[in-house]
Amino acid sequence: MTQSPFQRALGLDFAKLPAALQRFHSSDPPYRFQGRARVEHGRGILPAIAIKSGGFPPQTTDTAISIIVTPSSVSETWERMFGTHKTTSELRYDTAKSAIIERFGIVTCTLVPALNDGVLNVAVVRASVLGIPLPRFISPRSESREWQDEQGRFCFDIAAYLGRDRLLIRYSGWLEPALRTTS
Repeated sequence: MTQSPFQRALGLDFAKLPAALQRFHSSDPPYRFQGRARVEHGRGILPAIAIKSGGFPPQTTDTAISIIVTPSSVSETWERMFGTHKTTSELRYDTAKSAIIERFGIVTCTLVPALNDGVLNVAVVRASVLGIPLPRFISPRSESREWQDEQGRFCFDIAAYLGRDRLLIRYSGWLEPALRTTS
């Protein structure tokens, strides 16, 4: 079976992930996860443009979330439902960059995951819009973490900032396996 983009990017560190993270990021075909999430938007025109361009969900203090991860031979499609809002992205591993490439609509990000004390940190190291690389000073910076809580759930805190501290979007919450889907 083909390895997932996260399995390929993490290499031997994948086996060191907590069980909930391994289950979520494994290559086992299609799996559905469900839970709860909070979504926060930054203020101003730039965050509004970024949110619209990436197809990100509306702001909310609490909503149902579900994610269906569907692997193919070269990538994974992540379909996220925040309440009734669907956000879809495609992830693939880029061997030349030793990184994960994630595409949200017209926005493409280069991601580098790193495991630290049982927490998976995912950094955005490059971004482009319509294939045009963004200069570093306007490229998003991420503070994204994934971990397993005491109940064995997959937890996430995904945040993107413009510059040092201007919030674009942040979503956080937890997921657990729902039901196996068939394709």
